[in-house]
Amino acid sequence: MNKPVRLRVQEDMKGMLEARALALHSTNTRIVNTTPKRGFDFLGCHIERRMR
Repeated sequence: MNKPVRLRVQEDMKGMLEARALALHSTNTRIVNTTPKRGFDFLGCHIERRMR
């Protein structure tokens, strides 16, 4: 059975960051949906995905 996309992304990010001696903190890290009507706030900025 395939893993959910969310888990695959977390594993990929963990591997890339470990190669650079960095780590994700599980309580501070979340994967969000960036649909055009939503988005998320990061360090005081609102981030949205734009449709082309």
